[in-house]
Amino acid sequence: GPGPRHPLRGLAHALQTAQSPWLMCCPCDLPGLKPEHLRLLMAVDGPAVARGPDGLHPLVAKLPTGWASRAQDLMSEGASARALVAPCTPVDLPASALLDCNRPEDLLGHRSG
Repeated sequence: GPGPRHPLRGLAHALQTAQSPWLMCCPCDLPGLKPEHLRLLMAVDGPAVARGPDGLHPLVAKLPTGWASRAQDLMSEGASARALVAPCTPVDLPASALLDCNRPEDLLGHRSG
């Protein structure tokens, strides 16, 4: 089955415990993601997911908390986070907003101006 670090495990838990009808999720390793990028996702009427030049970023999304059981079911099936965001409206964001920085040296290529 899916391991404890499966992205859908975190999303399912967040959706189950959220105190509002919507959940904005974004990973902590995207230093270029700014409030204005999240506002673009929030402006969509319904579920939304970030899309960069390299494709969808399923962990940067506005999701209805009613999808908690759906996220749990998909995780149990071994599906990816992409399966959860498949119905979402894609919102184009610049590559700089979605630069993944997992190590300190990754930040060397990231300069916010």
